[in-house]
Amino acid sequence: MYGYGPRSKNLGHIFHREVAIIMPAPENIIFHCSASKFGDAALIRKWHLARGWRDIGYHFVALNGCRKSGNYRDQDDGLIEVGRPLNESGILEPWEFGAHALGYNARSIGVCFVGNRFFTSRQLLLGIPFLAVLAEYWDIPTENILGHRETGANKECPTMDEHLVRGSVRQVRPILSPEVRVGKLTPWTAIELIQDYVA
Repeated sequence: MYGYGPRSKNLGHIFHREVAIIMPAPENIIFHCSASKFGDAALIRKWHLARGWRDIGYHFVALNGCRKSGNYRDQDDGLIEVGRPLNESGILEPWEFGAHALGYNARSIGVCFVGNRFFTSRQLLLGIPFLAVLAEYWDIPTENILGHRETGANKECPTMDEHLVRGSVRQVRPILSPEVRVGKLTPWTAIELIQDYVA
C-alpha cells in the first residue's frame, strides 16, 4: 500500500533530481508492552538511546500513570505520548521508520503500552480507541493490528490478548470513523482530547 495522504491507496511519488522514490504508507500497527511497571516516552527514549539506537523505537506510548517506579499520578494514567515523530502526510519516510518489530519497521506504526501483564483500566479505555484512530487515519484493516509476538518475534510482548484488543477496535471504529473521514479527528487531535479527558 502506498500513497501521499491519509488513507490513500494510490502510488505516491517524491521527486528528487528527477528520480522518483516511492514511499510506503503504513500497512500494520504493532502494539507492545514496555515490560516494565513504569515509564514514559522520555524514559523509553533514554533506554533505547543507551542501546545505540538513534531514537525511541515506538511512535506512540500509552502511559499507566507511573512515569517513575512507585510514583503513580492519576493525571498521567491513560495519556498518549508521541515517541518517534510521524508527519501527517500518510506515508512513512525513512527517518520515520520505527525500531520495534523486525521485518515490519518500514511499514508499520509502533505503539507501546507501559506495563507488563497488568495495564490500567483507563490506559486500555483510552489506548485501544487510539489504535482505532490510527487504523482509520491510515486505512489499516483491523486484522493488521498485531501484537509484537504475532510478527514472529520470540517474545511474550505485548502480554495482553491480541484478539480482545482487535475485537474492541472493531467495536469503536464505526463510531470514530466519521470524525476521522472528515478530518476532525487525527492521531494528534486524539492525543489532545485524551489530555483534556484525564486532566
